[in-house]
Amino acid sequence: MFDPLRSEISARFSAIRSFFSATRNFKGALAATGRGLAFVQVYAAYEFTVKSVIQTSIDSINSHGHKMKDISPSLLALYLDNELKSLRDTGRKNIWAQD
Repeated sequence: MFDPLRSEISARFSAIRSFFSATRNFKGALAATGRGLAFVQVYAAYEFTVKSVIQTSIDSINSHGHKMKDISPSLLALYLDNELKSLRDTGRKNIWAQD
């Protein structure tokens, strides 16, 4: 399940490494642009990695049919992210307010 993801992530970082190697000898504004583009590519690969690993983990847990009560609190946070986000956005004064 994780092998295709591992291959995709490795390919993305290899492409970044190749780009960085190809632009390493640039000077001046061109060098700054190359570094900026490399940073954007690294960030995009990092974001893809985190989102994909979390989704693959959730899919793996779901495929095994675990009950919510059997999932550790750290993994349960993956499932409760939207609920935690809405609680955080409500604000301290309104947490217990009823409509």
